[in-house]
Amino acid sequence: MSSTASDVSITDENDSATTWIIVGCVVIGVLLILGGALVLFWYWRRRQLQNTTSYRHVEESRRAVSVEANDTATMSRRVESRERKRIPKPHSTCPPADEQMCSVKSIDRNEFEATTLEDSVRVVEPPKVYKVDHDDRVGDRIEPTMSPAVQSQLINDIIRKSKWSVDRVDRLEEAPRIVKVVTFGTSDTITLADERSGSISPSDEPKIGWSLPNLLKSSKLRNLDKYNLPAAKKLLIRMIENGPKEFKFEPSLLKSVLVDASELLKNEPSLLELVFTSNVFVIRGNHEEKGLNKAYSFYNETIARYPSDVLYDYYKQCFNYLPLAIVIGGRILGMHGGLSPKLKSLEDIRQIERPIDDFKNDTLACDLVWSDPDTNMKNSLYMPNFERDPKQGVGQLFSAEAVRKACDELGVDMIIRGHQAPLDGYAIWAEGRLVTLFSAPGYKGKLPRAINMGATLEITKNGDIVVYQLHVTPRFRQLRIADVDYHSYATSLTALHC
Repeated sequence: MSSTASDVSITDENDSATTWIIVGCVVIGVLLILGGALVLFWYWRRRQLQNTTSYRHVEESRRAVSVEANDTATMSRRVESRERKRIPKPHSTCPPADEQMCSVKSIDRNEFEATTLEDSVRVVEPPKVYKVDHDDRVGDRIEPTMSPAVQSQLINDIIRKSKWSVDRVDRLEEAPRIVKVVTFGTSDTITLADERSGSISPSDEPKIGWSLPNLLKSSKLRNLDKYNLPAAKKLLIRMIENGPKEFKFEPSLLKSVLVDASELLKNEPSLLELVFTSNVFVIRGNHEEKGLNKAYSFYNETIARYPSDVLYDYYKQCFNYLPLAIVIGGRILGMHGGLSPKLKSLEDIRQIERPIDDFKNDTLACDLVWSDPDTNMKNSLYMPNFERDPKQGVGQLFSAEAVRKACDELGVDMIIRGHQAPLDGYAIWAEGRLVTLFSAPGYKGKLPRAINMGATLEITKNGDIVVYQLHVTPRFRQLRIADVDYHSYATSLTALHC
């Protein structure tokens, strides 16, 4: 009996020891797992904190100004009374506002930056030093109407001339560079639409800006029936006679113009390369498709004005054949959006087939009209553009290195694009190789310093580029907003009655 009880006691003690050993192992295992998780969390948090500043800068710069970046020099100078608050950009070397010119900083050879991209190291060459002359002529206001003498001379030229003299520029004599910036002012009048539809009562109209001077009304319209003119010339003359005012015209006249334009564009290549200084060429942007036309009311306006879808179909056919890019003087490549990893040579653009109804993502055509520069991308060339479409992305974000590489591969010295609205109407980036241009003043902004200017470029045969800026007042911006509101209201009323 005693022997059996002793054996049972020893067995219980062994089981208890085994249980404690198992529990201890489990505890140690849990502690090791928790410790490993803490180490991984610490490492992840450390990397996150290292990148917090750069991420915040990316978001703030993209929200504030789409492409106001200038990593070598900010070319626009404003007098102190109109100096704007800017977001600091890397390598910005623009002097104070009272200076008469800006010059690109010359980088010492000991300060060259080695940039590693795609497992290759390249030494960044210093930009050339050049000066920009600034001519502030805001007091010289550009009016929205022509003088009677200028208007008459222009119309007579259109009637008499069957062909316009052209001056072909196959290749610019020197590499393009901005040499001068001229800033003009303008009146606050936008459309001069002082004659509104009688179906809208004055109380329903916006509160700002409909009392416009009668002296700006157009002169007596010419009788064009006695001239054997094509539809495009007739419509152009009517536009010159009316200035920026709205005017009534026969839909058949506009249809004829759109049909002729579509036939002309069908014979144009996807990449325009024949540039004449006296001619106007049009290339396609991201808004020339039905989806965005509906989103931004152009489609609805055509339906409201003409209660059928027929007129818009003529527009759409014209849009589908628009070229996608242009080469200016053999040394400047222009497009609406930007670059693409699929763009290896100019032949890639030439091979794009049209008509293009809607742009398909992840194609060269889509990238040419949707891509944007990313001023903070350092270690890659491209990434999907989720700024434009947070869910799927549309187009590409591209780096300064992508601009340099594209210029080398395509054999051009400069790329000019639109798609974004810099406050000064233009912005240069990537050591002067990329210029963003926006011609519509007063497009955005509430405070005086945040209202954008418009800008255009004049390019000479020797490569000199003159920037013409158009500065507008806060009232101009208010009138623009009110005019958009009026048209939206009028369009909605007309659509309800259709």
